[in-house]
Order: sequence, then structure tokens, then C-alpha cells
Amino acid sequence: MTVVVSVLMSIGCRGNISGNSASGKPFELSMDQYSPNHFFIDTSYISLYEPYYQNDPPSINAATQVVEAEVWVEQLSAINDTSYRFGAMYIDLPPHGQGGYDSIYRYPDSVVPGSREKGRFARLDPSLFRFDADGYVGVLSIDTAIGGFAGIGIAYRRADGQQFGEFSRDVPAGQNNLPLVLKMVRPAYIWPPYREAWRMQLMNIYRICDGPISEEGFQLNIFRTSRGGTPVTSIEGRPLLNVLGLDSYGPDGTRISNGDGQFDFRPGFTIDEDKGELIFPYLRPLDDGIRGYFAARGVVVPDSFLYPQLYDTTSEAATMYALFDTYTISGRAASK
Repeated sequence: MTVVVSVLMSIGCRGNISGNSASGKPFELSMDQYSPNHFFIDTSYISLYEPYYQNDPPSINAATQVVEAEVWVEQLSAINDTSYRFGAMYIDLPPHGQGGYDSIYRYPDSVVPGSREKGRFARLDPSLFRFDADGYVGVLSIDTAIGGFAGIGIAYRRADGQQFGEFSRDVPAGQNNLPLVLKMVRPAYIWPPYREAWRMQLMNIYRICDGPISEEGFQLNIFRTSRGGTPVTSIEGRPLLNVLGLDSYGPDGTRISNGDGQFDFRPGFTIDEDKGELIFPYLRPLDDGIRGYFAARGVVVPDSFLYPQLYDTTSEAATMYALFDTYTISGRAASK
């Protein structure tokens, strides 16, 4: 049972990258063009993200590693398809105990958008999703385009044996019409007032090219453009790559507090080679990331450098706040 979906297209490089030219092909994105297909499967994982990506070796909690999962996508069409399953999904869902979930979870008496929803779901093929950081940070990345107004639910098991939601195998034989109980990943409609669901969407990963990409010839920098000014690569005299956690190592892999002026091409940490995605080690790089960097150095950074609206509003609304002060990701990439 799989979902028929279209493959995500790159919004960065001008077409698919090809060849191993040292110059590569150019890409450029504004910071409101983050990939919309990355989600925490539960808010309990949010606190694990930055300790993982900002430390070497990464800080992990082995007990909560995701080791098994089924992902379900809401089906909105009215086609005569018997492969779907009815399901109810919850943003807050207790663990699956020995006796399973009470019928009140299976048959909710009402729907609360962004918190408790139900519908018809089809199982997403395992080749179309993955867990970043080997499942330690609870981030689900979906490699296909999911239509708007389609909820996403999940059943998953952790290394400590805890399970949330129901796997298809948990439904008794001969009762295939019994609704599944799922952990909500994305409600049918996601927007800021659904606070808990909104926090579960990552806004710090960017599809810069159609992968796979090569380290050879790869270039990347971050630019800030103020109203009426020219693009610059630093704020308060500090390179933006270093401020935003993308330049913390030297060519030999040794950690350098002030960086070496070059983007750290670290597969799995700053870059996903196969998918052509840039990964920031901060969940809110243009807000908490900038503020925290300067606070650690005893500097109070001006609010004019911050862009909290990017994370507190929809990307469309955030664009309105960035009409005069913008941050841009640009560079060149070649195929692997």
C-alpha cells in the first residue's frame, strides 16, 4: 500500500547539476525558501537537535532513537481505492501499552484541527522517507511532495521499546476496517496558531540542488542585504558562515572557534550530499542562532540583524518582513 506522489523539484540550482566541473552550477535561495518536508515526530525531540548538530562527537540519547516507523499520508481524493485505511491521529499521544489504545482514541468524538484529526490514510513507501541523524533527533524527512491539506501520521518504535501509534501489524487479523491510531506529524493544515504542530516543522534545512553533490568545486556563502545597501557576508565584523554555525572547522577537521572562512562540508551535519540539502545546526539560525553566538561573546546584537518572523509566521508572511533586509544563500555545486 503506497501513496502516489510527485518527486520534489529543486528550488536552488538552475536545473539538475551535471558534470564535475570545478565551477559547478550556481544556486541562490532566500532564507524563507526552506524545505517544507522535514518534521519532528514529537516535540520531545526538539531539545535533542542542537546538542546533536553542534557537538563533535554529537550528543545523543540512545534510548529515544527511532528504530522502526510506518508513515501514513491522508488521502483527500474520492477515487475508489480500497488500499487506504481509516485513522485518527493526535499531536499528543501516550505510548502504546500492552493492551493497545482505548477505543476513545480509535473513535474520537470530535475533531480539533491541529490537535486531533481523522481521515483516510495510505501508507507511504519506505523509500520515500528517512530519519535524519540515524533517528537520534526524531526528524522525519519526506522525499516526495505531499499535497496541501493532507495530514501526516506515524507509528514508530524507539530503541528503549516504547511505541507510539499503531503499526499495521497491530490491527487484529480480519479487522482491517478498524481505524489506526497514529501520532500526528503534520495536521491537515499547518499554521502558527497550531503552536505544537508548528514547532514540529523544521525551518532550517534548504534544498539547494538536486543531489547527489560533490565536495569538489562546492562553494557556499550567506549574504545579508540591508535597505539600499550592497550584499555583505558578515555582521558586527563576524563572518555569517561562522555566526550561523557553518564554519567551525579547519581544512584538517580541527575545530576552530572563529572558523577558517570556508563552508564546512560535513556530510550528515551541514550537508546532505545525496539530497542536495544544506543543514543549519540551529533550529532558528536567523534568530536564536545569531543572538546566541554574540551573547556567548558578551555582545548584545541589534534586533535589526534578527529575523524571528521567519519562524513565527508562514513563509509567505515572513517574506513581507524581509522586503528591505534580506538573507540569501548562494554558491555553486557540481554533481558527485
